[in-house]
Amino acid sequence: MVAKLSDDARAERRDLIVSAATTKFAAQGFHATSMAEIISESGLAAGTVYQYFGSKDDLIVATAERALDGIGAVVGAMVGREPVPPLSEFLDAVRGSLPSTPDGKLRAHLVLHSWAETSRNEKLADLVCERYETMVEASLPLVEVWKQRGELPTDRGGRDLSKLLLALVQGHIVQAAIFSRSAHTQSE
Repeated sequence: MVAKLSDDARAERRDLIVSAATTKFAAQGFHATSMAEIISESGLAAGTVYQYFGSKDDLIVATAERALDGIGAVVGAMVGREPVPPLSEFLDAVRGSLPSTPDGKLRAHLVLHSWAETSRNEKLADLVCERYETMVEASLPLVEVWKQRGELPTDRGGRDLSKLLLALVQGHIVQAAIFSRSAHTQSE
């Protein structure tokens, strides 16, 4: 008889697999990373990994979901705060929620790979679109407060401003990817 894992143990094991995939994807990209490498990185048996994720595409979606959940949690926490924090604190908090290495370096290339992957992975594209729309809607109350405080222009609609704030975050990710590449190239 095989012992059944608790829900917490299953969640920990799933998280371990997603962390292993994130590490490998960040280092090598999606298409250069094999399931065997992810399995090895996780330290689990192949059968165990496949119980949680049937394919590499499922793991790609899971890594993106983790990143998006982090950003969504920041937006949700800011909406619930009284008083609403300054816009600059919001941007810093969103930046801090992006996928990073244990030493805090932004995994910008992983995010860029995820965006590119939406062109071939319909499940990922649906997830990204749904979460993006949720973040736009969730940030609307914050935007209205920031407009009242003069931190954002008052001549634009809240939805437009929410999209612009998310575009700032996206632009930060692109710049981080470019600058990390140029810093790497210059040091060689």
